[in-house]
Amino acid sequence: MKKSGNSIWGEGMRKAARHLSAVIGRVLFIGLTVQAVLGLLWIFCNIGSFQEYGDSLFLVNVSESLVCDDYTGILYPLLIHAARGVAAVVPVPYYCLLSLLQLGAGYASACFFLNCILSLGENSGSVSRSLLTHWGALVLVTVPVAMQCHLAVLPCSLTGSLLLLQLGVFLRGAWGRKTDGGASVRTSAKAEAELGILWLAETLLMPEYLWIGVIPVILYGVLSILKSDRENLRKNLGIVLLAAVFLGLTPLTAELTAQPGAYGRMENTFEGALLRRFCGGTLHVYYGSWPWELKSRISQEDLTACMSGSEEIDLIMGRKIESALDRRTVRRLYLEMVDLGWEYERDKIVSDIALDLLGYGFAPILSRVYLRTFYYDSYARGNYDVMRRQTPFLTSLAVRYGSCFFVLGLVLTAVLEFFCRLGSRGKERRGKGIVPGLVCAGLGVWICLWYTMQGQGRMDCKNSMAVTVLWFAWMCFRAIREIGTDGQS
Repeated sequence: MKKSGNSIWGEGMRKAARHLSAVIGRVLFIGLTVQAVLGLLWIFCNIGSFQEYGDSLFLVNVSESLVCDDYTGILYPLLIHAARGVAAVVPVPYYCLLSLLQLGAGYASACFFLNCILSLGENSGSVSRSLLTHWGALVLVTVPVAMQCHLAVLPCSLTGSLLLLQLGVFLRGAWGRKTDGGASVRTSAKAEAELGILWLAETLLMPEYLWIGVIPVILYGVLSILKSDRENLRKNLGIVLLAAVFLGLTPLTAELTAQPGAYGRMENTFEGALLRRFCGGTLHVYYGSWPWELKSRISQEDLTACMSGSEEIDLIMGRKIESALDRRTVRRLYLEMVDLGWEYERDKIVSDIALDLLGYGFAPILSRVYLRTFYYDSYARGNYDVMRRQTPFLTSLAVRYGSCFFVLGLVLTAVLEFFCRLGSRGKERRGKGIVPGLVCAGLGVWICLWYTMQGQGRMDCKNSMAVTVLWFAWMCFRAIREIGTDGQS
């Protein structure tokens, strides 16, 4: 029986797509390997030095008293305290011990996450796939912003690693391979418990993850109910109950371990975040329109300090306003200031929000752009200066290469994704993995939105480390799929 012209054309297109996919997959592999080599060299040269960020020095001081405000989690100061205790016994600086811990956690979480996404719907136990997974984990650890976090005395490294673990647990539980006709209720409950424990740990490291790590916990509970048949519906209600337990336990634990105002900063509230976002650096513009409760307590000298950004607003509002007025009045005044900021500086607020959002979402390339842009306020230059202190040439090379390849890698991966789906047979295979990918993308967008709304002039790519790692995980996923299966997936 002869094939129709359309059938022959379609088969030819699929063969061409598979051939081009093989070429692109190998280009991605080579490019990511170069980045991994540069990153490993940078880590080797810098692991013995203390990356002196302002927050690092603050956390070291907090580790002595273990008194945390509502911007600081208790878990990381405890880890610093423990590391300093070990360093008193062994001849290794405590920051080296923390770097080794963070590098190990980053590598393990990257391996786990890649294994989870590679095993969605198919077997993946070959030796080549296993080796490539370890290669991918090395790539994710050596992403410039990631290795910067791993060697810093900051909680963003461990929090990002825990979020990768949480995403892996979520994807494995929701869409992983089912060996006996579906996941048991016991397995689902175990996954929900793991998600809740990871969320609790993230929140105790960085309190803002109370609102970020909760997404997989809620989504998994909802999916467990939606996927249940009538027979298991009652049993799966236990999973929802388990999620409810963590929804109560995690905020309570975070509240019990924090002392708001302990370091003179304004309380970490929704209204305070809006004030930082809408009024940071522009308060002087409409000082004459301020509510009298604020003008009577904040002088022109205080206002001059506020002009440099939203961090000064934290201290001035915390010490001058929140210490003198009741909480309800403070929140009302903050909202009035937000209205004034929007009225006077609407265009600047919108443009700054857009730049921050892009900066968090595409940190490797936008950080390089912001380094050259003096009129835009961010932490990009300060981060880069700390990073290059020990090895300026190697840092410049690694960051420049990482920025350029990030753009090239995204384009190649998007093209490879298209060709892989074009070369697949059947609508089911072409659509496979879209929903899990959308879940990861949605969580990344939420992280970017969350940090964008925390304040003007605070764009710090270290906070969105997990987003950048997810971009590179997509590149690694496609490269491993292509090389590990000879273009058949």
